[in-house]
Amino acid sequence: MRLTLKPLLCLCLGTVASAALSEEFNEELDLRPLPDGKVAAWFSFSTLLKGATPRDTKTLGAEDESQLYTLFPLALGQILREYAVTELHLTLNAGKWNYDRWGYPDESGVGTGAELWAWMGENGPVS
Repeated sequence: MRLTLKPLLCLCLGTVASAALSEEFNEELDLRPLPDGKVAAWFSFSTLLKGATPRDTKTLGAEDESQLYTLFPLALGQILREYAVTELHLTLNAGKWNYDRWGYPDESGVGTGAELWAWMGENGPVS
């Protein structure tokens, strides 16, 4: 009887471990030559926390459960969790896009500098 319980216990523990939250990381790089010999580079990466539920914005003042990340920076994850952010986009650009030579870019956020926008939960803090 003892031998049959051990495989069953291992199966149960494996099921619990697979039900835990897991992170998925994807990255994409697109290099495109421009007519004047320069190169347009576009890099995108996304981290998805599978099985996560967004924080309830009605309880933002209450103590929250701790979050564990393996791929995502903990400091940024804590800020996003604190303000119930479900999606964040950051665009960084160096240089200036030459519309006359290269036409319109594939991505709309090509202004010099940085652009940050996020989706936050309803009824969240306004700051």
